[in-house]
Amino acid sequence: MNFFTKYFQLFTVFYPIQLMALAGVIYTATTGFALIHLLLFVLGWILLCGLGSAVGLHRYASHKAVKLRRFMHKQLLVLAALCG
Repeated sequence: MNFFTKYFQLFTVFYPIQLMALAGVIYTATTGFALIHLLLFVLGWILLCGLGSAVGLHRYASHKAVKLRRFMHKQLLVLAALCG
């Protein structure tokens, strides 16, 4: 297994999610909390979990009803795992 295939998922999925979370914490800490932050959180949670669980788990993993590229099915399964 070469460097690219071993660390591709780490650099394309894990690090961007961690950086976005850190940016959100820093932004909220410096600007204060507002209702729009809660609304954006709920909207993002619905979209990510809906996409991860509905497409990733149900359509792809359960039924194999969707043909996905290799990198896309891993990302959808990661989104499904983030949903809990």
